[in-house]
Amino acid sequence: MDEVDDDLDRHAASNGFVLDQVKLVTGAVDQDDPCSAVPRVAGFGLVKGGGDDGGSVVDDRPVWYCSDPAENGHKVRKQPKKPRTAEDEEKAAEKSAERARVVACNRAWKAAAGPRQQFVERLVRAKTLPEEARLFAQQVLLDLPEFYGKWASKRDTTDVARFLGAKEGEDTTASELAAALPKARLANILFAQVAAAYEADIRDPKTYDMVRYRPAYLWEAPSPRQAAYLLLLEALGQADNGSYALSEVENQAVAQHRPQTPDAA
Repeated sequence: MDEVDDDLDRHAASNGFVLDQVKLVTGAVDQDDPCSAVPRVAGFGLVKGGGDDGGSVVDDRPVWYCSDPAENGHKVRKQPKKPRTAEDEEKAAEKSAERARVVACNRAWKAAAGPRQQFVERLVRAKTLPEEARLFAQQVLLDLPEFYGKWASKRDTTDVARFLGAKEGEDTTASELAAALPKARLANILFAQVAAAYEADIRDPKTYDMVRYRPAYLWEAPSPRQAAYLLLLEALGQADNGSYALSEVENQAVAQHRPQTPDAA
């Protein structure tokens, strides 16, 4: 076996390549097929058959390799992906189905806002606001929950004005519309403001579970106060000859917040 020059090639070394350490390889070699027994001697090339004595010879050119491709800016060939097992296929199908369910429920939640807000408009513009709605708004305004303060800090009363009767593209503000209403409609005005705060709070179906530290969705687990708002509107719609009912996705959301009946208990 020829000796190997241990001096590193300067150009290769400057590009992040180093020479494999030479290690002696010993053991029996199949003389009929030496390559199958010793495919490579560390630091040398492939072992090949065809020596004059019928044995094997070694391509004694040094073998270079890059010790840190990322650091030296070299691309690493992608390894072929392992074939997917039946379990992998099943998990992928479950993940795809769950994603489709999330997308469908998110769309349904956003679509439900239209009919719900139209019903709020009818309540606010009615001559007399139902007593349940007046008490609901009064409690929010006196308790000042965090979500209401967050909404008020944005100083956006567009929805309030719309509930009070502002037409699309009209510049009339909520305060101007409220000033034009008689004193007897004060409860209507207050409910419009509270409803606008709730609508802003539940507009986006995606939220965050601060207990489990993970994304969550309102159609899966609304807060008790969010569910109370939806259940109030449902009750008012039923009392108004069934003029309004929750959508399927809203029903799904409030199911766990409904008061238990004696039969259900």
